[in-house]
Amino acid sequence: MKQIIIREAGGVYWLIKADQSGTYVPPMMVNDSAAELIRLLLEGNTPQESARILSEGEDDLIPVILNDIQSLCEEVQKQLGVPIGA
Repeated sequence: MKQIIIREAGGVYWLIKADQSGTYVPPMMVNDSAAELIRLLLEGNTPQESARILSEGEDDLIPVILNDIQSLCEEVQKQLGVPIGA
């Protein structure tokens, strides 16, 4: 079972913690780029693989994308309490 569910509604994406058996955790709103990144990580890609995919051959962008991935993963952990992209 996935720990995070991605849903699109009203032109924005929502990350939802799948296991809500404890205290309710509100969904996290993200843009389409962040949703695509989370989708790649949930599919089993490493942060490095995800950065390479998203860079579309522009290798000089990989360090910038990796930094964005780290920031997003930290924010997901903070807001949803779910580790991702480790």
